[in-house]
Amino acid sequence: MIIYLALKLFDLANRGVFNLMFMGNMEGNLFLAEIILGIIIPIIICFTGFSASRAGLFTFGLLVSGGVILNRMNVVFTGMAGSTAGSYFPSAAEWLVSIGLVAIGVLAYCFIAENFKILDHDDHSHAA
Repeated sequence: MIIYLALKLFDLANRGVFNLMFMGNMEGNLFLAEIILGIIIPIIICFTGFSASRAGLFTFGLLVSGGVILNRMNVVFTGMAGSTAGSYFPSAAEWLVSIGLVAIGVLAYCFIAENFKILDHDDHSHAA
């Protein structure tokens, strides 16, 4: 996460657009929200005792996932709409493909977690 933040900031500085995130417009504010909520706060959680609790891990995961979603929304809605001088909203097929990809990822995680020993499982069959 620290390397990702450093690369994002380096990219902005290298292209000479670092100041655009502080302009107060919708694009700048959404980018700042993405950086703060999706990267900086999760980094802080990692280096505090809050990361050792279930609530801390849940908050971390929620913020990082939300940051990724906000990043994609920033690219699609604010970036593309600004460059085309129009508006854009995904079609039903695009929504279905996106939801399907997320569902495949969740199912793959569930399959791996259930069939491989990556999480501690209580073996109930030996207890009986």
